[in-house]
Amino acid sequence: MVRFGNRQIAGLIAGIDERVASRRQKLLALAGCGILAAIAALGITFGRIEGPTIKSAMVALMTILALAEWLTAYLLLAKFYVNGRLIYGILAFAYAFDACLICFYMAAFPGLFRTGKPTIGDQQLMTVAWTIWHCSFPTLVLLAVLFDSPMHRLIGRARIRVATAAVGIVPSILAVTLAALTFFNREKLPHFIVKGEFQPLLRAGVLPIVALLCALPCIVVLARRKGLTPLALVLSVTSFALTLESLMVDAGGELYSVAFDVGKLIMVLAGCVVLLAMLWDIFGVYGQLATISGTDALTGLPNRRALDEHFAIVFNRALRNGSRLGVILIDVDHFKSYNDSYGHLAGDACLRRVAAELAGCATRPLDMVARYGGEEFAVILPDTPAAGMTVIAERMRDAVERLALLHAQSSAGLVTISLGVVHVAKVDPGHEADLFDAADRALYRAKALGRNVVSCNIEPRNAPDSEPPQMSVSSAL
Repeated sequence: MVRFGNRQIAGLIAGIDERVASRRQKLLALAGCGILAAIAALGITFGRIEGPTIKSAMVALMTILALAEWLTAYLLLAKFYVNGRLIYGILAFAYAFDACLICFYMAAFPGLFRTGKPTIGDQQLMTVAWTIWHCSFPTLVLLAVLFDSPMHRLIGRARIRVATAAVGIVPSILAVTLAALTFFNREKLPHFIVKGEFQPLLRAGVLPIVALLCALPCIVVLARRKGLTPLALVLSVTSFALTLESLMVDAGGELYSVAFDVGKLIMVLAGCVVLLAMLWDIFGVYGQLATISGTDALTGLPNRRALDEHFAIVFNRALRNGSRLGVILIDVDHFKSYNDSYGHLAGDACLRRVAAELAGCATRPLDMVARYGGEEFAVILPDTPAAGMTVIAERMRDAVERLALLHAQSSAGLVTISLGVVHVAKVDPGHEADLFDAADRALYRAKALGRNVVSCNIEPRNAPDSEPPQMSVSSAL
């Protein structure tokens, strides 16, 4: 089984997030902003109309948004723990703190959870919670955008663990502390809202500042233009949605107006879009891991893990259908001396060219050419007759010989391969390893016959305790 260390996974995740956003991604971000702007325009048009006072709907919307923010924070925190990039740590803190403030906002919202007639101070709690929410989140996002560079990392796993724990705990403590201080001093708060209507002080003084602060991350991202990452695009859409929601508060002027309700809907949509973008990113990571875990990095062929999995599938298929199965083991002749003479870079290039030629000789859907280890390759050929196995093996030997790669330490003067072929007309259960053992013995005989040779074992299962019948096909230069 192939295992990936933290550095390998971090490199994979960083590679996805640090690549430049494609034209399609930019168009999707632009379309998302356009949809949100269209919804906001409808809200502004009918902003002053009083909407239905459905408190349960407000609770549902805010709960969905809080859960989306918590999940996003968790995913970002996981990324931060893996690769230590500061942007993930800051964003995880921002989303976790944001989710806590949304809970504070819901608890302070008039009439949602508290019964009885609210005092003047109780009415201001919701506005203060909203202001803290809409000032802290864009500030943290702006800080994250400014640190959007792969060079900004926390070096050392111990420091990353401490920072991860802090990001996971501090936002909750900070939010609870702010909520407590605000609640116990609620009678001293400015009177921003009276009888459900926002006062001019909030609209003329606070809202423009909040709206500008919410727009700053989007402005900074767009000002960069070149080198935009998908993550930066998602942050810009979030910033744009937060700005629109701030404008909706001013357009509505009171609780449960059409503009007020539309603003909350915009925030929920933006929060869900961010979460979906994160989940899609994880889907891409899993796809990349699946590909990498089954691919040899040097040759691009399937690796030993993929070979074992594929062989189990075709073996069971042959066992079920009673069909034939063949295996070829291949070794590059005198490869150690080639490395010693021409260097490891030349050796790597040689293996890549040999692998390409071998792969071109077995192209059926269930055929597989894989790197077996070092300079050895393995070929799985299901449902192939014995004569066909010999023809394919000879074709591979000839293809490598025709590359005409000079090898002064070889008796042939060129890079050549030796091949051991095994074929059974019907497989027996529990004899999976016997095929490779027989192919390995055939490969050994090919080397003993002078290399650059195809040696075949036919029906090894019929003679398990003795040397199986064999046929050798050699080629002289």
